[in-house]
Amino acid sequence: MPEMESILDQLCLNQRRALYDHLNAEFCSPKLQRNCSSNDSVDEAKVRKTSLDFESKFFSDMMLHQGPYQPPSQLRGMKDVTFRIDPALLGKRLASYDRATKTITVSSAEPDVIHLLHEMIHHYDCDLFQPAYHNIRDLVVIYLYEQLLRKYPRLYEMLTDHIGEELVNFSTDGTIHSRLFVLKSLDLDFKFGTKPGTVYGYDMEEKYAKYF
Repeated sequence: MPEMESILDQLCLNQRRALYDHLNAEFCSPKLQRNCSSNDSVDEAKVRKTSLDFESKFFSDMMLHQGPYQPPSQLRGMKDVTFRIDPALLGKRLASYDRATKTITVSSAEPDVIHLLHEMIHHYDCDLFQPAYHNIRDLVVIYLYEQLLRKYPRLYEMLTDHIGEELVNFSTDGTIHSRLFVLKSLDLDFKFGTKPGTVYGYDMEEKYAKYF
């Protein structure tokens, strides 16, 4: 296993932290303790139920229920998300996440599981951009890295080869495919039995094939 100090040198550079601070200021205003479910349509309620089921089964680490964490407050996860159905997404992105409004939009009440998981990771990633969670965010990265290294021995090589890609793959709605996003997407690939890079998407299966 590579020295942990070397991993942190790559994952926690000062400019990366500055980027996170900028994103937090732009897109992660303080949370309102709102009951998003009260305005759900029947179809939106179905998507919310699916996401909450996934949250309880596969996102305990991102919710800080699992791992060496001492969270300053409880994250609300999918309870803070607004869900929207837009059939116009069919044949296009199939799902999207708006960081400013904490809205996940899907194409139907039975969305593609992989696309829903992808957008869910974006929401948890945004939560952990908050200043109160900066240090804990690093612990989540280390925790996922250590868990995944046992399954993917060339993980460190892949991460260092693709370091900085999150700065390139930055969309206008403020979402970013950070190192935390990469690690969690690989964790879900393993749990769902899909090829590494499937949950990430954007043809990452082909890029990751040389490592895994």
